Parts: sequence; structure tokens; C-alpha cells
Amino acid sequence: MSANPKSPKKRKTAPRDEDDDDGIANRRGDPWYEDGKVTIHAGDVEFRVYGGLLKDRSEILKAELEKKSDRSRMINLRLDDSAEDVSAFLRMIFRPQDYPDNEEVDFEMASACFRLGGKYQVPAVARFGLFNILRAFPASPYDDFGDGIRNPTPQIALEAITLVDSHHLQYRESSFLGRTGRCWLTWTR
Repeated sequence: MSANPKSPKKRKTAPRDEDDDDGIANRRGDPWYEDGKVTIHAGDVEFRVYGGLLKDRSEILKAELEKKSDRSRMINLRLDDSAEDVSAFLRMIFRPQDYPDNEEVDFEMASACFRLGGKYQVPAVARFGLFNILRAFPASPYDDFGDGIRNPTPQIALEAITLVDSHHLQYRESSFLGRTGRCWLTWTR
């Protein structure tokens, strides 16, 4: 039996880091549910969640998930938002009890919830973000808003959008107002 002088070419593989157990980077985000059927990719982080709740909360995500739906396997969805923002957004959808109304959250969490809640049309998440932004940076005395915080006027929402957008532009090149501002202002009418 003679050996074939031409052996098949081997595939190139990515270099392994010393930290990697099996060559796969640790990319699990929070939230991560082992029995979830949807894997969301944001940057180099993955989040595993339940598709039913996402579909129930967001018509935009529902449409994306239904395009890729196959009951027998996992659904992979890539979002162009930062991993930190997606984590904040998903935590508010899946574990809102972790963030009671009487406790303040940091600006990045509130900003992410406001932006992504508007972008993916999840009013409860967007209002949570707006409430915490206005609590931290009131445009006028806090008591003057009254019910306006829970049901914001277009002026209050526009002030919050401007604040979030100016903060967000320090870290990104794209403008938030063009993508989400029109959508948010229609909710407040």
C-alpha cells in the first residue's frame, strides 16, 4: 500500500490564548439562561435568553426572531449595539425586579435602557431609563414633573434625548436622536 504524496491541507485555526480552556473565549454575558433558545451577539459577548418574552416585549425583535425561527434549534441574533448596553436592556426585560423604582441606577444603565428601549420599541424599558435620567439630571425641580416622569411630555423627552445623545457621542460616532428620537416622541403624544 503506497502513501499518497499529497496530503490534504489543514485548516488554519485561530491562535489560542493561554487563558482559554478550550480555545473559546469566555464571552457569556448577563443574562445567560442555559435553557434559553435565543443567543444574542453584541460585540464579542453572547447572551442566551428566552425568545417568547422578547417577542412579547418588542415587535421589532419579534419580527427578527420570526425571520430566523426554527423550532428545533437555537436562534442566533446579532445586534449592532454595545455589549454593555445590550446587557442593561436585557436585564430590564428579564429581571426588572432587580431595579426597584426607589433605587437609583448609574447613568450608563439608564442611558442604555432609554436608548435601546426606544430603538427596539419597549416602552417600559425606555421609561425606566428616562425616569432615572430625569432623577439624576432634572431639567427643572423634580417635584414639578409630577406625573410627567411616568408619562413624559415631548419637551421632557427631548431634553433627556439630548442629554443621552451628548453623553453617548463621546463614545460613539453615530447619533442617537436620528434613530430613536422620532420613535420616542411619538410615544409621548
